[in-house]
Amino acid sequence: RFLPPLPLCITVDTKLAERTPWQPSAHTLARAVDHVIDVTRYRKYLTALVPPMLRRGEELARRHADVAIAAALTAVETELGTERERLSALQRINPGVSTSEMQALDVELAALRAALPRAPLRLDALRFVCSADFLASR
Repeated sequence: RFLPPLPLCITVDTKLAERTPWQPSAHTLARAVDHVIDVTRYRKYLTALVPPMLRRGEELARRHADVAIAAALTAVETELGTERERLSALQRINPGVSTSEMQALDVELAALRAALPRAPLRLDALRFVCSADFLASR
């Protein structure tokens, strides 16, 4: 409820610079040819390029995820903190509000404060885009 699944699209170039949001231009798309490439031919280059790009992508994804997690923690504090204050004020004037309700809210707050910062990242897909220059020069 506070941190739903959040797809992150991270784009990293061969110089390990973030290229988000990256979209190919219409001209580039018109020139592009979709075809299957024999990856084994480029294994030596890919072995050198991909691992650092993947590490950099993970760093950037963690940074973007940390922003979302901070926003979720703020939402937790705002929503449940307000609810706790309301229950506490109501408990002072209404004996029908039990301490178990307050304790349940405190437990939920503590659990969310502990769980949200540990939200895991998961790589779902990896797309390697290369130009004709790359293919021709190797």
